[in-house]
Amino acid sequence: MWTMNIFPAPIAKQKKITKKWPAAMPAPPIIPLAPARWELMIWRWSIRKCGFAALTRFVSAIGPMNGTPEIVSAAEAVKQIADGATVTVNSSSGLCCPDAVLKALGERFDREQHPQNLTMLHPIAAGDMSGIRGVDHIAKPGLLSRIIGGSYPSGPSSAEPPLVWPMLGANQIAAYTVPSGIMFDMHREAAAKRPGVLTKVGLDTFVDPVHQGCAMNARAATAPIVKKIGFEGEEWLYFPAIIPNVAIIRATSADERGNLSYEHEGAYLGALDLAMAAHNNGGIVIAQVKRVIRDRPLKPHDVYV
Repeated sequence: MWTMNIFPAPIAKQKKITKKWPAAMPAPPIIPLAPARWELMIWRWSIRKCGFAALTRFVSAIGPMNGTPEIVSAAEAVKQIADGATVTVNSSSGLCCPDAVLKALGERFDREQHPQNLTMLHPIAAGDMSGIRGVDHIAKPGLLSRIIGGSYPSGPSSAEPPLVWPMLGANQIAAYTVPSGIMFDMHREAAAKRPGVLTKVGLDTFVDPVHQGCAMNARAATAPIVKKIGFEGEEWLYFPAIIPNVAIIRATSADERGNLSYEHEGAYLGALDLAMAAHNNGGIVIAQVKRVIRDRPLKPHDVYV
């Protein structure tokens, strides 16, 4: 039985290969480039003045595969983020932080007052206090409704605190701290369409609903995100999976098929987990990259996402 690629070669090339096929072997079938009701995949790129690009992937199953790469601005990419969306971001302080995309998102809100009431997921803090603003680009009343983080930007006590901290203290947004490992597990569960994470991590600590249940302020305490349940005669913490509508990640290079590599990044920081959680549930992925490789695809062993 012959198998075929999701992206078959052009018809002319397939016919050329078939002509050269050994007579003793059955030739592979000619595969149409755009079968009916195939997935429509459009890849949009954004080249910014700073040398970064933003790549947005849209997936639909309503037509033939006829999309081609298209270059747009980061401002155009963040227009895909709707009011009330759940947005997940990969970063660790300044490391691998998609700062240009977060900046474009904050600027869009300043102009349009949209999107509003976002839930932000940060397995590790986005931004630092040394020039990479990260989440501070979007720390604006009305833009954020809820933030769930494995950590938050921090720095020397002598410096002005990141803008997100006064918002937490004033109950302007619901804020939670969840162990980073659990947050990555929550993304994997969402990607696999499983109900959530069952864990003993955090029992009898601030994570436990008997204590704070991860809530950092009074507003968060009114909307718990973790339960203590019994299973097989033992106590467990249960975190329901949270499905992101948008994943914002960063990589070094992207080819024209949307494959991403990380040769200049210090770590992956869950980029694949976040991208799969959004993509597998019908969401979009925005990837900030340093360069677009146009003359050749990335080597398979270099591709991470």
